[in-house]
Amino acid sequence: MQMLYRSCMIAFALVAACGDGHKAPPDSGTPDPGGSDGGPDGGGNVCSVALDAASLAGSWDTRFTIAGFTGPDGLAPIVYDFARDVDGSIVAAGKFGYFGSAAVEPLMRLRNGVWAPARTTWELPPPPAGFSAIAIAPDGKLALATYDDFGDRSGQIWLDDGHGLRVIGNFDGLIRRLHWFGGQLWAAGWAQVHQGADAFQGLAVWNGTAWAAPPGGAPDTFAFTLVEDNGQLLVGGDFTTIGGIAATGVAAWTGTAWQAFSFPSAVAIYTVARDAKGTLYAGGSLGQFAGDAAGGFAQWTGKTWVPASGGVGNGGIAGVVTDATLHDGSLYVTGCFSSVGGGADDPNATTSTQVARYDGAWHALDD
Repeated sequence: MQMLYRSCMIAFALVAACGDGHKAPPDSGTPDPGGSDGGPDGGGNVCSVALDAASLAGSWDTRFTIAGFTGPDGLAPIVYDFARDVDGSIVAAGKFGYFGSAAVEPLMRLRNGVWAPARTTWELPPPPAGFSAIAIAPDGKLALATYDDFGDRSGQIWLDDGHGLRVIGNFDGLIRRLHWFGGQLWAAGWAQVHQGADAFQGLAVWNGTAWAAPPGGAPDTFAFTLVEDNGQLLVGGDFTTIGGIAATGVAAWTGTAWQAFSFPSAVAIYTVARDAKGTLYAGGSLGQFAGDAAGGFAQWTGKTWVPASGGVGNGGIAGVVTDATLHDGSLYVTGCFSSVGGGADDPNATTSTQVARYDGAWHALDD
């Protein structure tokens, strides 16, 4: 029965004629959405619908095609990063192999509401696992970090400066963010970027010819996010020192010096963003900073970090915020959480799963 079921599904997967537990009305040639005679293991008639040439006439209903990005070979699609190009279009990088029913490379461009391949020529073959990070410089230079989802992870950093894609760096681990700042390319992640016999952990800078540690020295652990902010570069991670100064979780490179935005205890910061009023926020795994029931999101007062309106919770434990971006006057926050404005037992908390809007108060985007 299982073999028959599999054969039917292979032959008529889109028609759903086999193993759906539905009887077909006489001479209809289609499953009956109201019937129920059991599935392949329930004693029902698994392959009761016979298709002939007449029943296949016409065209396929477009609803059988899944819109948007889909994964390679049926795997779940993932978009890891976005960048805005100099023409205003948005480029998405990740692990996917199709857009709708069309096979595509894992780099797509959104222009005027229409998605299309971001490149027509690939001087280097796109990696099977796609790209984990993308950055586009003000002059159009494109940087990509390849992704690796199997075994001992490693990858390459690619550059197209107008002469086609080429490899400019190799690393062990994973790159989470790339960013152009002051004409140089910064790379952050759970990674060591190699330059000859040297390796730079967590954060590395490419000056156009070679990789080096950031000014003052590499972080003592890892950096996870890079955000340009009012002429400086904000860096978030799980470090306690960076650039030769003490800084826990967040620091800023002004172009000439480092400035610390330290948390009072160990944290892992995955995102930093300002709201419409200019207030700085940081999201991540905040450990004991905000207590046990909620956390994940903090506000900078000008002197210290405080939980942002109760933070986010994940059941009986603190939630984690992995990204935040300002849009239309609000911060849109994503991560691993099931409530906002407090933990699950907080009467002031609001149920919101993995995404929420924040404008000084929390708002759910789902039910």
